[in-house]
Amino acid sequence: MKRGGLMKVLLSRQAKQFDSPLFILKSFLAIMTGYVLFHNHSIIGKDMISVLFGIMLSMEPVSVSGFKSGLSQIKATIIGGTISAIIIYFGGINSITVPLAVAVTIYVTLLMDWKNISIIAIFTAVYMTQYVQYNSMNEVSIGLTFQLRMLAVFSGVFVAVVYNFVFSRLFYKGLVRKRTQYLIEELKNNFELYLENQLAYEDLKNALTTTFVDVDLIKGNIKDLQREKKDSNYLKTYLAVVIELRNINHHLMDLVLNDIEIEDKQILKVVKTLDQMAGLNENADEAPKAMESSAIENNQLLKIVTGVNRSTQLLKGVKNGSN
Repeated sequence: MKRGGLMKVLLSRQAKQFDSPLFILKSFLAIMTGYVLFHNHSIIGKDMISVLFGIMLSMEPVSVSGFKSGLSQIKATIIGGTISAIIIYFGGINSITVPLAVAVTIYVTLLMDWKNISIIAIFTAVYMTQYVQYNSMNEVSIGLTFQLRMLAVFSGVFVAVVYNFVFSRLFYKGLVRKRTQYLIEELKNNFELYLENQLAYEDLKNALTTTFVDVDLIKGNIKDLQREKKDSNYLKTYLAVVIELRNINHHLMDLVLNDIEIEDKQILKVVKTLDQMAGLNENADEAPKAMESSAIENNQLLKIVTGVNRSTQLLKGVKNGSN
């Protein structure tokens, strides 16, 4: 097999930094657990699709995030199911009530959050009209249909929450370290792009904007973990590092937006230190030396250097156990 083909088979370094192998393992175990527990259940076993799909929709790297996702699923299911039940009760199931249930569900979810349409609520609205359950008299039962959907969703969410909790407890330190590693490398790449004169301005700006999004995502992960481990100095330190990295990216953005040119040798020093910082965070024992800042005249560059030095000291503290 050619190298290019091999690369398509193996997960990228970035995917591994976001714990994709761990996510795949957790998904496998959670789906297996859900199937074993419920596929023979007299009620829930009738709707294993909702159980297994509910598990996957609630899978998150942090248990708090997974719990929120699970609650959102249950809330959306109640909304879609209730609206459909009311419409079916008065109008039956026909070419008018089926699309009407979906339309009203969309309307209500947009009233609650105009930026987002709840796919779960819409799916439930359709489900209530297409996966109808019958009572002992062989009559359409809205109550049994709604009961089946709710039990299946709740079961899936429960399994996912348990696995999110267990994996978050066991692997949270690696999660934080690897995602911070991704940010350090991404920030280093941004400075390398800044050095490339042939790079289009919009491309560099887009790269910097993407870093802001990634920082906010990872910062949110750490804050969710802090709700579980409020006294963790490890998490406090890494949160401080992530905030410093965001500030550094912001100062680099200022250089770009204001069209300020910095000597290549100065930027190369930043790149080299970020590379050494990445090594320290990953496995190296020796921290990079602090960058000299006394002779720097440009204010933005001074802030960048200060942020890099501060981040290095924080990571050094994690390494030697003082944080």
